[in-house]
Amino acid sequence: MGVLGSLAFIALHAHTVGDAIEGIARHLPYHSPGLSLKLINDDASGLSHACYALHSIDPTHTQIVELSYGVAYQFMKSILGEDAQSVTVHLRHASISARQRYRRYFNCRLQFSQPRDALVFPHAMLGHVVDATHGDLYAAATQFVSHTMRRFPLDIGLQVETLVDRQLANGGGNVVRIAGQLNLSRSTLHRRLAQQNLSFKGIVDSVRRRRAEEYLGLHSVPLHQLAALLGYTNGVSLHRSCLRWFGEPPSLMRMRRCKDTAQE
Repeated sequence: MGVLGSLAFIALHAHTVGDAIEGIARHLPYHSPGLSLKLINDDASGLSHACYALHSIDPTHTQIVELSYGVAYQFMKSILGEDAQSVTVHLRHASISARQRYRRYFNCRLQFSQPRDALVFPHAMLGHVVDATHGDLYAAATQFVSHTMRRFPLDIGLQVETLVDRQLANGGGNVVRIAGQLNLSRSTLHRRLAQQNLSFKGIVDSVRRRRAEEYLGLHSVPLHQLAALLGYTNGVSLHRSCLRWFGEPPSLMRMRRCKDTAQE
């Protein structure tokens, strides 16, 4: 639920299918460690391959791979709408069940014994504009908000914190967007937070600080990408925030962490 809802928010606010896939690929590992999405474009064939991987799962576990690609295709379908008819699911393994069962589960073209597991579609589809009013896509995002509200029915602070955290890199710091998702006006949201001695700005800052501490420990994440993951438009804002939070710039903090890790 959490991952699908978060991805729906990314897709809803993307301009094109390519932008949506790029945003999901960039942020999926941070929303759900162990998952990744890679887009491979084959200029010779004019096809794009969206490869979805579960790094903690043995690729020989074919049923899990099939289940994963079934979910991935349904989500891709919510982004593409009618264009999803052009998508083919490629699987590396041979068929392990009756063709009718596959047809019922995937409800799309399926090819086995392929070079890689992937969702394959014409490269030109990456430029198609995302239909933000598409029912499945909107429903996934709405369901995530509803789930969050049910988890914390009396705590507007935790509701806001959860929504901000899941959308931090894609407008989660925008009070108008979060208020709208909670069916509140901006002033009402501010007032209800104030009743808990909270502020929207303070919640965003707290979430950013917590995520910054986490991401600074991931040495493979460049600082400019880290800034984007926190919802900053440039590295200067990240630098200033780290000075305020930790008393040192992000580069020095990361260097110190690497040194501490090496000495352990």
